[in-house]
Amino acid sequence: MAVANTPANQQNNQPFIDLIGNAAVNKDTRVHADKAYASKKHREALKANGLIYGIKDKAVKNKPLSTRQRKRKRSISKVCYVVEHTLGNHRLFTLTETNQPNKGLVNDG
Repeated sequence: MAVANTPANQQNNQPFIDLIGNAAVNKDTRVHADKAYASKKHREALKANGLIYGIKDKAVKNKPLSTRQRKRKRSISKVCYVVEHTLGNHRLFTLTETNQPNKGLVNDG
């Protein structure tokens, strides 16, 4: 697993290729990502590192997704759903536990 902290004004997909090179994952591992990461450059980087492209395809203007691409996107979405909801629930729990301003404080008021 590789992690990168980026500034808020930078798109998340910019450090993607660097992360692929730094990730300690087995060859033939499928990399899942949102369609924001769909590009020929990312596909080639994954292939060069021996990883499987599991990124959702993105439709472009006047070129809708084929039936095969829609089926593939649906199967990837099932995996992404589980991951995103798990991370979302973790974040919600963390915010609930740590962002209570007066928890444990005595008001002398």
